Amino acid sequence: MGDPVSESKWKATRGALLDAALAVVLVYLYFWGSTQYSLFDTRLLVISGVVIAALVAAWALAGRHLPAREVMLPLLVFLAAQGLAAALSIDARRSLVEVWLYVVEASLFLLFSGLARGLFTPGRIVRLVLAVGAVFMALSWSEAAQWYLKWIQSHPGEWLPAESYRLPAPNFVCVILNVWLMFALARLWWAKSSLERATLGLFALSALGLIYLTSSRGGWIGTAAGLGGLFLASLTLAPDFWKVRWQQVRGSRWGLAAVIGGALALAGGFVALLLLQELRPGHSPFLQARGYLWQPAWNAFLRSPLWGSGPFTFISFYLQVNSVPPSLFFDYAHNIYLDLLGGSGLLGLASFGWLAWELIRRILKGLKGAQGTERAVLTGALAACAAFLAHGLFDSVHHTVPTSAWNLAILLGAASAAGGEDEKRRGWHPIVTAALGLLAAAGFFVNAWLGLPMARGVRSAEEGDWPEAARQFELAAHRDPRLAVMHQQLGLAYSKLYLLGETGALEKAESAFEQAAALDPYWLLNWINLGLAREARGDATGALLAYQQAVTAAPQAYESHWLLGRALETSGEEQQARLHYQSALKSCPKCACAPFWTETDLRKDLSASVDCSEVLPGAAWNPGYVAFMFRRPSLNMDWVLVGK
Repeated sequence: MGDPVSESKWKATRGALLDAALAVVLVYLYFWGSTQYSLFDTRLLVISGVVIAALVAAWALAGRHLPAREVMLPLLVFLAAQGLAAALSIDARRSLVEVWLYVVEASLFLLFSGLARGLFTPGRIVRLVLAVGAVFMALSWSEAAQWYLKWIQSHPGEWLPAESYRLPAPNFVCVILNVWLMFALARLWWAKSSLERATLGLFALSALGLIYLTSSRGGWIGTAAGLGGLFLASLTLAPDFWKVRWQQVRGSRWGLAAVIGGALALAGGFVALLLLQELRPGHSPFLQARGYLWQPAWNAFLRSPLWGSGPFTFISFYLQVNSVPPSLFFDYAHNIYLDLLGGSGLLGLASFGWLAWELIRRILKGLKGAQGTERAVLTGALAACAAFLAHGLFDSVHHTVPTSAWNLAILLGAASAAGGEDEKRRGWHPIVTAALGLLAAAGFFVNAWLGLPMARGVRSAEEGDWPEAARQFELAAHRDPRLAVMHQQLGLAYSKLYLLGETGALEKAESAFEQAAALDPYWLLNWINLGLAREARGDATGALLAYQQAVTAAPQAYESHWLLGRALETSGEEQQARLHYQSALKSCPKCACAPFWTETDLRKDLSASVDCSEVLPGAAWNPGYVAFMFRRPSLNMDWVLVGK
């Protein structure tokens, strides 16, 4: 028999090392691996692939533990529904990215469920996640403090800012904070020591303060739903406590009146707080704030009610009913249910509902037999689901910033291992878990391989090496021919070579822009670039047709009307040119100050009646747009043939 003291020390050391290793993994996943930009960075994609593969290996070595069997089937059905929708999508290439992200989240759920039964416990994983959350909140408060200090410096003596600070990416930060808050409050209920209660109480107050600073009305509704879920859970888990309190209230007429009055005041104050947010810049009336985003998703559903129009194709339908610019660009419907309905139809929404129902049933089932820490974990998971699902009515809180979905998947995975029997068993479930994990890891490597030429091409372009940029973009378009942005950037590189004197590059630029427009016909810069290339080649008729398509794609955009007006004026159709020039100046009055508007009598006459110091409310005019390789394949980096 070994020395009990040595064995105890070894277990403590082993546990500390495992906690440290998992903490490093969690910090990477939250701060680097799942951000909006990590899906474009080839180096981070490779690292993420290695991390997911390492989690699969750790899960296998720890005993291949699994979540409750009733969750596995609906999870696979949901993934199958998304895969079917992607196969039948209007843009299968774009949809595959979304399905891959679902696979990543499913893998995190399954792997952390297994790790919570093998190397760790559910409570330990939740504690480590909350520790990472504390670091995140400290950084957020630091950023808010820096903003306040800058305000004081620029407004001496004004200690109460006239402007309100709002956290970056507020809607997505809010859903993450809500999930952490629910797990922390549930643990606070069962906390045993004063230090633990104080720590969790401070964590909860910090989360609530940051949630307020998000100014996310949908997020606040999620907070209310989560707190309501905690209250309902407490009624079931601690009936004697509430029974005593209720009897005390009933015994006093004033006490009952105080409770009712307090509840009404709380509800009224919350509604008033929501309505007051309409006064903030960037906030539209609450009941109208999402209608223009929900309608395109509904249109996508109507096009194909059973299996939808394809995951992550919302932008194509949005561009059909919104002129971008001057309207802002949105790639999700700001409603996860409409995102599912438009992207994967009734099959996708129904399979998601089944998965959510079985997961919540599993949590409720586990609560019956759980005690202490595991009961706190399950209660927190239940409230977190309520907050996430309620917030999802008003924001797409799943993939625009993947951290929010990854965070929930990790915590729900840990929670699914609590309060139930060990689900370690043989059969097809371990094979599926390993296969999904390896598929998720492979997706990172594949995307890195596909995006490497694009990254090299952009770097070469930034360094002014346009021949090398064109070669890299050629390789990118060859590797990933169904992604419009690859052809867009190739066309831009050849356009730049043409401007530098390589006349033969212009034909290649035109060909690349034609391919981009064919793949993504609703983005105006595809047609503008094509029209500019044709115009430079002397194809006035072809340029005119392209500019007309640009106006169709974005009927309120300055750029499309300006270029079409110019082409019409050049061809002698001054009356039609006048109409488009007027539309252009209506969209962008400040553009009337440009030298272009003084070059002909027609333009002078039109610009003379325009106040070019006027800036339209909410105007988002900008002739350059940032290109994202994977998540936003509909955007151009710039348009270069204008020359001014």
